[in-house]
Amino acid sequence: MGKRFITIVLFVMISRIFILHNTMDFIQLDVDECVMGVMAQHLIEGTSIPTFFYGQQYGFSFFEVCFIAIFKPILSNELAIKVGMLLLWLIGLWFLQKALKAKTKNRAVVFLFTLFVSSLPMWALWSMKARGGYLTAFVCSSVVIYLLWRKKEHPFWMGGLLALTYFSQAIWFPGLFLMVFLHVYLGKKWFQSIKILMGLLTLGLPLLLLSQAQPNFWKPDLLKIPNIENTVQKIEQIPVLLSGSFHYRELIPLSVFNMTWSQILLVVFCFGIILTILGILKYRDLPKDQLATFGGILGSLAPFFMFTYLDPRYWIPLIFFLSILLFLNFKSSISYAILIALNCLAFYNLKDYNMHWEKPLLKRDLMNTIKWAEEHDVQYVFAGDPDLRWNLVYYSNEKIKSRFIFPKDRWTPHIKAVNQAFKQNENTAFIGDHRHFDILNNADTLPLDTIGSRIIWKNPDFRFLKDTLSFSFR
Repeated sequence: MGKRFITIVLFVMISRIFILHNTMDFIQLDVDECVMGVMAQHLIEGTSIPTFFYGQQYGFSFFEVCFIAIFKPILSNELAIKVGMLLLWLIGLWFLQKALKAKTKNRAVVFLFTLFVSSLPMWALWSMKARGGYLTAFVCSSVVIYLLWRKKEHPFWMGGLLALTYFSQAIWFPGLFLMVFLHVYLGKKWFQSIKILMGLLTLGLPLLLLSQAQPNFWKPDLLKIPNIENTVQKIEQIPVLLSGSFHYRELIPLSVFNMTWSQILLVVFCFGIILTILGILKYRDLPKDQLATFGGILGSLAPFFMFTYLDPRYWIPLIFFLSILLFLNFKSSISYAILIALNCLAFYNLKDYNMHWEKPLLKRDLMNTIKWAEEHDVQYVFAGDPDLRWNLVYYSNEKIKSRFIFPKDRWTPHIKAVNQAFKQNENTAFIGDHRHFDILNNADTLPLDTIGSRIIWKNPDFRFLKDTLSFSFR
């Protein structure tokens, strides 16, 4: 690891510490991150070896879980996830830098471009986000491009990494596969294609069998014919992604500058496409790397056709390949330095980010709720929303078993445990938030407790849970 990359690592650490420091009073782990944290806890305890994200047959997350497990015994619940994911992301960034070095001897441009990528607002939070297989797919994509561009290629390993990318996060696969295919086709390396196929099958078949053995609770809504309204919604999510200020599909309007800058960034990335098209029209024989990367961009448009609606994160592979194409076509140190400075300003505006921006959820309230449960000998909870269900489980280190209204979810042992405790008249509680105040406060005779934004009913009534709060006990 060279001095320049160490400088990039220091920049990444300082910029992320800045964001985390300003948000530590609020809950910043979403449902999926808490699930990943519980998976890491299970790995540490030896109760299971989590491979795929709980409750689904895609999203190979073993590496994410391992990186969280490394830090969980020594860091807080939130930092274990954020630091673990950031380390995994930095590995991908390191391989990306090694790939770029194979394409130019201008080390200053490589350094500044890598710094530019690391300072993109979309990576402010997503470089630390534990979300089934996304960062594994990012690392795999960076390694594959490194293997493509180095002097000695390793087609068998490329095939294996393609398979791992597909099972980690399939939205990364079409672009990466098309880039590899065009690289082999344009280079007329037919024997390599056989080795790639062998590598893909060697790792892909075991992963396929392993995936089919997983519960299939969550199935994405795929292959619906897009209408015009959805088309607009999908395209609008690209600048939302580049702004870095969103939670799932929801834009968090922190800064006018961030949204304006995200649109300018999109124009900058499209500049690489324009240069490629002009090169094709002018020279008719553009270098295969540009053409292969252009194919990667086309492949990254696959989510447009795969989903009825898109979250901003589905466009991360597109921005990844647009970045690569920009580098191949444009090597101006001064321009990248200016882009980095403006990215840093957008980063600064993310200091007030809160994924529950309309009604911020204080971490203090959650921890006091967990303390209340300990004091009242409550280990089984009916949660008023899925975020709270997993927040309670993860932040209590699974001392609290919790469930939401559905009879099944990503980890059904918790549902069975809560139902069994309720059936045997053990201490349980319903815990809700501001949305449940009106419902429960109308019942003046109920023994309710409130902790900040939380409302608690110890040993709730079965009929109230079933008929009023819609809990299913099937």
